[in-house]
Amino acid sequence: ESGEMKRALANRDIRLLGLAFACFTLVTVSIGTYYPTYLNVTLGYSLGRAALISSIAMLMILFSAPMAGWISDRIGSRRLVFSLPFLVLGFLLLFPFRVTGWQIIAVIVVQGLVGGFIPTAAFTAAPELMRKPQLAGMGLAVVLVGQNLGQLLGPIVFGQFVSHIGWIYAGYLLIPVCLVGFISGWLVRIR
Repeated sequence: ESGEMKRALANRDIRLLGLAFACFTLVTVSIGTYYPTYLNVTLGYSLGRAALISSIAMLMILFSAPMAGWISDRIGSRRLVFSLPFLVLGFLLLFPFRVTGWQIIAVIVVQGLVGGFIPTAAFTAAPELMRKPQLAGMGLAVVLVGQNLGQLLGPIVFGQFVSHIGWIYAGYLLIPVCLVGFISGWLVRIR
C-alpha cells in the first residue's frame, strides 16, 4: 500500500493539476482579499459597499459552477474547462484597478462567471487522473494542497506588490500566474 501511495503521488498529471489550482487560488484570493480595500481606500466606497461589490463574484459562481459541470460533461473535456478560463482571468486582470462605475461590476461579474469553471473541472478531473477509485482521495488532497498554497501565498505576495508598485501593476503581475495555470492545466493528460 505504501508503494501504491508513492506511485500515486508521483503522478505527473495530478501534480500539474495541483499547480494549476494553486495558480487559480493565488489569483482569485489575492483579488478577493484586496479588492474591497482598493474600492474603499482608492475609490472612496464605504466598506460595506466595497465588500458587497466584491462578493458579486462569489454570487456568480453559484451559476457558473453547475454550468461548468454541464459543459464539461457535454463536450467531454475536463482539460478545456479547467485550462481555458485561465486565459480569460489573465485578460480580466488588465482591468480591475483601472475601471470605474458600472465597469467595476461588469469585471466582477465576468470574473465570477469564469471563476466557477476551474474548480468544478479540477475537482472532477482529480479522481479520474488517479485511475483507481481508492486513490481518488489522494488526488483531491494534492489539488487541495495547491489550493491552500495559493490561498496562503496569494495575499502575502500581492500585498507586497501593491505596497511597492501600486494596484494596477500588482494586478498585471498576476497575469503570468494565470499563464502558468493555463500551461500546467493544458499539460495534464486527461480528456
